[in-house]
Amino acid sequence: MLCHLCETFLNIVLHQDLTPWGRVENVWFTFKHGDNSTVKAAAETGCELCALFNQLRAKGIPDYENLDEKWHVHPASIDVKHEYDSTNTGSELSGPEPRSRWTFQLLTVAPEMSWIPFEIFKPKVAASFFGEDAATRFDWPFAVSASPDTAEAIELARNWVACCLGSHPSCVRPERASLPTRVIEVGYSDGVPAPRLRVTHGHLGRYVTLSHCWGTGDRLTLIKRNLHAFQLAIPFEDLPKTFQDAMRLTMSLGVRYLWIDALCIIQDDVADWQQESGAMCAVFANALFSISALAATDSHSGMLHARVLPQTTVQVGDVKVGIRSRLDNLQEAMRKSRLGSRAWCFQENLLPRAILHVGANEMYWDCRTCTVSESEHTTRDTSRQTMHPHGDAPRKATFITRSEDWLGLVKEYSERQVTRPSDRLPAIAGLADKARNEVGSTYIQGLWADDLHAGLLWRRQKAREKYAPWTSARTSDLPQVPIASSWSWASINDAVMFPVHSDFTVRAIRDSDASFQVFGEHSSHQSAKSLALKGFLKRGSCRPLAGAPYEPEAAMFRSSGSLLSDDGLICYLDYVSDPFSRGCYCFQVAEWNRPIATEASKRTIEESTRGFYLVLERIQDASSDIGFRWNSSGSFKRTGMGYDLPSKVHQLFLNAERQQLLLF
Repeated sequence: MLCHLCETFLNIVLHQDLTPWGRVENVWFTFKHGDNSTVKAAAETGCELCALFNQLRAKGIPDYENLDEKWHVHPASIDVKHEYDSTNTGSELSGPEPRSRWTFQLLTVAPEMSWIPFEIFKPKVAASFFGEDAATRFDWPFAVSASPDTAEAIELARNWVACCLGSHPSCVRPERASLPTRVIEVGYSDGVPAPRLRVTHGHLGRYVTLSHCWGTGDRLTLIKRNLHAFQLAIPFEDLPKTFQDAMRLTMSLGVRYLWIDALCIIQDDVADWQQESGAMCAVFANALFSISALAATDSHSGMLHARVLPQTTVQVGDVKVGIRSRLDNLQEAMRKSRLGSRAWCFQENLLPRAILHVGANEMYWDCRTCTVSESEHTTRDTSRQTMHPHGDAPRKATFITRSEDWLGLVKEYSERQVTRPSDRLPAIAGLADKARNEVGSTYIQGLWADDLHAGLLWRRQKAREKYAPWTSARTSDLPQVPIASSWSWASINDAVMFPVHSDFTVRAIRDSDASFQVFGEHSSHQSAKSLALKGFLKRGSCRPLAGAPYEPEAAMFRSSGSLLSDDGLICYLDYVSDPFSRGCYCFQVAEWNRPIATEASKRTIEESTRGFYLVLERIQDASSDIGFRWNSSGSFKRTGMGYDLPSKVHQLFLNAERQQLLLF
């Protein structure tokens, strides 16, 4: 049953009679539902909708039952948003056609204001339960299955796969691709999965991949000792639950082969791991599709869980309507998932042509043509490029065409976590392989040789810019075992940003632009290289700037012999827990200017331009370590970077001499 207020509310929604509501904005209306005691009383007398409101409010507000009476008199209002489809303008009199989804939010004024979002959906009754006329006007989201392994959910996923293979030109795949070095052949014996490892020897076939979060704890993996045994049979009952679920789902979708890194790469063979992780781009790019275990927090938790959704089905006149807590779209589900926090999974979400995401509350299909889900069977624009979880890069064959695109991906990738810092570069190597031909440059330690001017100018992200909820304030502020040269963003295990924005253009400085040349091997690190730099170098000292308005990384560089208090340059240190006041060097990189209107004043032009520089520290001459002697100012490592108004940068480097040095 429904209380009078809820029944009135739903009738208004069904008939689109918005006149009783107070208009807040063009498409927002407010409907009062009394105070908290009114909602609780209605729930106790049998109103199913008020009971749902009360249930979610109690769950979402800390110490809900113990809030004092003063709070209970505050009103709770329902804001209903009626979205409009801008692609269908309708007639001049009627205006735009209504879009499919009505959402509303229950506002609770507690010690902190709380909004709990809901949505109206089609319950599982006759397809025409709205009536012929209503069915043509509404396309509300559907109810979702009780779990992702029900017959109806599997059938829906099968339809997604078939539709993508048969009618999506943008998602075209080879009929059969080269299989990875090893795959799991999934199969059944007496109704029980009976997988085995198959060494493919370059044979062709169709396979799917699994993108998952390893987590901690012991698990059955492929090692040298069981390599032969796994080719006979992999003990299904000993596998972690997420792997078991992936095999069941793969078999249910009619695919023979599955690739899981833990079972297809020899985990105690360094050479095999390096070879297979280097082939990650091809493995994911050539897959029929990838299974993304969004619902699994680790290898043992599994992903085919029964769903417990806060929802209810109510009768409004002769119409049944479902009300539930609003489901997350794919981007929101990725942001909240443990999988979305892992560095290895970043490229695994960009490389495949299509991904079947198994989320906590529903499944999503995301390909180069469309994004659909159990609750949304169709998309508004089936020709659009879908977006990856952070919403900034399209899932398409050539999503990295410029170095600026790469720096944007690095920023988002660096926000994710790696269990081993040494994986920081390998976990993005697949994307680099895919981008190499498009960018047309040499890839070096996470950067591109033809755009080192911009790539070297990274810094730690400001705390307020780290959007990811799982990102810690600092992974480690102390220098760790080097995993990359000091000039690479991969040298710190933390989120980075690039202050040189995509709308900046390089502006040459006469006789002073720095030049960079990739040079030689450094130590025994095969991928580590040193840079030969030529440009203006200024000696000085760097002192931390504590307190507001400065960030923890902020420091002031002043040249040696400077007596003025305002002739220093702001810089940002790579390691903030060890700020130094000892001698260091400032190296001018270049100037970038942002396009502005031609009538802008001279001051506006000045403020739209920035001079960028690196802060360096001299180290013991390392040129002999690489078997090379160079007539230079010595060997250096990077300790920070900065940017300021060109006039201040010019002033500091006014009497500097052009130098050449090695940066390690």
